[in-house]
Amino acid sequence: MFNIKNYPMLYTVRARIEIGKLAGHSMQEFFDELSKGNEEKSTNLMIDAVEILHNCYLRAKAVEDGKEYEPVTLNRDDFLDLTIKDWGDIETAIAEQIQKDSGIEVEAEAKKKEEKAN
Repeated sequence: MFNIKNYPMLYTVRARIEIGKLAGHSMQEFFDELSKGNEEKSTNLMIDAVEILHNCYLRAKAVEDGKEYEPVTLNRDDFLDLTIKDWGDIETAIAEQIQKDSGIEVEAEAKKKEEKAN
């Protein structure tokens, strides 16, 4: 069974450009396309994004290790056979990786404390 933890990801400039091209010309267009509600298209975009992010990780690792980079193609059926919970984990992992590698900090704790105070 597919496990996202077995596919480390890295959000690089290359990833931003390649993911943006999936739905137009930018990451904003990518996210806009995901929000349109077309399940099949959104699923395919997310699978493509995982593959791009994973290949960016593999590229960086190969350069770091002084090895030849070899891109991989992920098996789409592995994704389509996931449970809804597992699919949600993939969506979360993508968002977290983009935030982490973009230097975006999420202040979830501060917001919770503010809500309790009100």
